[in-house]
Amino acid sequence: MLGEPLTESMALRPVNAYGLSKACQELAGHTYRRAHDLRVVVSRTFNLVGPGQLSPFVVPNFCEQVADIAAGDAEPVLHVGNLDVERDFTDVRDAVVAFCAIMEREDGEAVYNVASGRPVAIRSLMDWIVSEAGIEVEVQVDPERVRNEDVPRIAGDASLLRAQVGWEPVRSIEQTVREVYRSIAS
Repeated sequence: MLGEPLTESMALRPVNAYGLSKACQELAGHTYRRAHDLRVVVSRTFNLVGPGQLSPFVVPNFCEQVADIAAGDAEPVLHVGNLDVERDFTDVRDAVVAFCAIMEREDGEAVYNVASGRPVAIRSLMDWIVSEAGIEVEVQVDPERVRNEDVPRIAGDASLLRAQVGWEPVRSIEQTVREVYRSIAS
C-alpha cells in the first residue's frame, strides 16, 4: 500500500520510470544469480544524503541556493519543487556500514532495505537548511521541479537488516543536512 513502510517481502510494484529502473536492476541480478550460480545480495537503498553530495539532489541543491543567498550572491528566493512529499533519508556513512554488513552475510540471495524508517517532509529539510544559514527566504515553487508522478510518502522498513546484522543508523538526518550545508557554505 502506498505510504506504508516498504518491506523486502512486498511485491515490486513501481509507480514511475525511476522505480521501474530499480525493479529491473533487481530482477536482472536475481536472473544472473540463478543462471550462473552467483552470489547476489540486493540492497534496496532509500534516499542517501551526506557531505560531498552534489546537485541535482534536493539537499545539496537547497544548500547551494541558500549558501548563495547568505553570501549575498543571489536574491533571497529559494526555488523548490513539491515540499510536501516525504522521503526516507539515511546518512551515506550509515549506509556504508549497512552495505559492509550485508556483504559479509553468507546468504547469497538476500534482499535488504537500507532505510531509516523515518520519512521526512522535504519542507523540513529546507527549514533546517534555512535555519542553519540564519537567513530569511522567499520560497517559490518552480513548476520544472515538480514531478507529476511523485508518491506522497515513501518509507522503508529495515527491520530485517536490523534483526540479522544489528544495523541501526546512528546519525540524525537533521544533523547530516546541517553538515551538508556547512560543507557547501564554507
